[in-house]
Amino acid sequence: MPLAGTTGWPERIVDMDLMTGDGDEWLRVGSMKLFADGSAGGKTAAMSSPYADDADNRGIFIYGDEELHGMIADYHARGFQIATHAIGDAAIEQVLSGYERAMGNTVDTQRRHRIEHCGFLTQDQLDRMARIGVLPAPQPIFLYEFGDLYVDALGHGRPEASYPMRRWQDAGLHPSGSSDGPVSSTNPFRGLYAMVTRRTNRGTVLGADEALTLEEAIGAYTVNSAYGSFEEGIKGTLAPGMLADVAVFDTDLFATEPSAWLDGPGRPDDRRRRGGLRPARAVLTLVAGGGAAVPARAALGRDDDDFG
Repeated sequence: MPLAGTTGWPERIVDMDLMTGDGDEWLRVGSMKLFADGSAGGKTAAMSSPYADDADNRGIFIYGDEELHGMIADYHARGFQIATHAIGDAAIEQVLSGYERAMGNTVDTQRRHRIEHCGFLTQDQLDRMARIGVLPAPQPIFLYEFGDLYVDALGHGRPEASYPMRRWQDAGLHPSGSSDGPVSSTNPFRGLYAMVTRRTNRGTVLGADEALTLEEAIGAYTVNSAYGSFEEGIKGTLAPGMLADVAVFDTDLFATEPSAWLDGPGRPDDRRRRGGLRPARAVLTLVAGGGAAVPARAALGRDDDDFG
């Protein structure tokens, strides 16, 4: 994913005549990456309303409208998929209006431009995303790890409506599951837990009506994520002809309570509270089939504490 701006990579990508999707299943050119604002926890995400404890602060924009819209129009015209970081509703508006302007009267929902994070959007913005096929690329684990910080920064209301996985799913927007590591833990069980419970790591429930079923949450990590990178024809589902990328868990997630999947924040009392049971973990990873099987923790260079 080449980062636009001052890095020089977009120019190199263009000079090398590369395009989104070039490469193979091991290494491929992704979307052109742009930034529109900061973070909600850091009170730099661009919001239309002030932060709860700072009436003069509505966050920051990285670019003015003209500059950001110019970059979007350029990369759209060249044929790239564009993925723009935007968390606050004001930044989401800036990005979404840029995508709309770039498309003009020629709406192509298969361009699959994305809004990375897309945390605090309005219903009108969600409806416009559906109209032109702009995909959200959220990190559900943010609710688990940062949800209480969002309440501190924004008060109640906006955090409960944030990262609306249910509304995105129902609108056919293929919300993906990801971690934004190393900003958050890469442990997928925390992300699954957040999607099906909407609970923070302190137990606060934020918008229970936005919860997904477990099947839908697993789909966010698999088929939806593949769709977001134009790879649904080779990965994301287990079917003949698809890449056999398989993770084997030691726990039947459909037969256990979500709390049993967690490793918690690492406190010994968490395991005692669950009756001494180990949390769910991946025990085997198959890469592209072909017998390339390795223990999951060894493959990722992690020890037991990372996955329970």
